[in-house]
Amino acid sequence: MRELADDGLKVQFVSGDGIMTNRLASIAGGAAAGTLNTFAPQPVNNTANKHLVEKFRAAGIEPVEYAFNAYAAVQSIAAAATEAKSTDPKQVAKAMKEKGPFKTVLGDISYDKKGDPTLPGYVMYKWEKAADGSYSYVQQ
Repeated sequence: MRELADDGLKVQFVSGDGIMTNRLASIAGGAAAGTLNTFAPQPVNNTANKHLVEKFRAAGIEPVEYAFNAYAAVQSIAAAATEAKSTDPKQVAKAMKEKGPFKTVLGDISYDKKGDPTLPGYVMYKWEKAADGSYSYVQQ
């Protein structure tokens, strides 16, 4: 991105969630502006998660990118183990596919027969320059 911008080329970049980190801006600088990427809606912006966001921040952790996804995965596994009345992985996997939806920080999640989650959907983000001069992604 930076090299193309330095060479005067104007290119619209579109990516998946692999660039969903502010490290992109530290490498690409202003060339990141206007870049689009997809990712799930950020649960940090959901008021129902306010208490959890405060706990993360109190521990010195900014809950961005995949923090809530990992948290939701653990919530799903724990709920499925409760439903299965077992911690046997095969029983838990079976419960994940057959029971639910499970309440998580991402919302209610259920899993299809292959084990893929039915939630969340994806939204578009655009990299923009903030008032402080930094660059970050903003949900569109």
